[in-house]
Amino acid sequence: FFMMMLMITLLFNICSAQNQDYGRIKGTITWQNNDNVGVARQFYDAIGTKGDIDAKIYVIPKNFNPASISSEAEQNYYQFGEIPFNTNLYYASADVNGNYEIAGISPGAYYVLIISQNTKRDINKPRSEDITYILKQISRNLEQDNLELYTKKYKHTIKTVEIRANVTSNINYDFGNTWK
Repeated sequence: FFMMMLMITLLFNICSAQNQDYGRIKGTITWQNNDNVGVARQFYDAIGTKGDIDAKIYVIPKNFNPASISSEAEQNYYQFGEIPFNTNLYYASADVNGNYEIAGISPGAYYVLIISQNTKRDINKPRSEDITYILKQISRNLEQDNLELYTKKYKHTIKTVEIRANVTSNINYDFGNTWK
């Protein structure tokens, strides 16, 4: 009897997980290059923005506790985009046009951390207090996870989003011009 109840419970859990409704996030991350002069500058001004190829997009629950995963898993997530097993962490990188899409996101409140890979920021200027506060909430060790380096060197933004079942949230961002 016990074994039969265990099998029924397991089957119920599997079916429930398969029937759970998920949301998704998609968008386009762009930037502009202002290094060109003369005719080349006019060309780039005419074509407008470019896709921020390989921009990093992290989707992290607002109630995420970094201690819920190992330090190694946390480091691999932020450095390589490896999603730890059995978490509500998500990751994507932008394609050559700056597009990305993440499906299968459990409903809830999330931070969306977007880090450009093409626009640098003035490293002599501090990050905003809001971003620094949020980064400290989602990482045990900013330096070990390379979040310190990424967000100091490259332009970045943090958005909040409420993921709802069967709804696609659009999050686009233009990082503008790169700092030299």
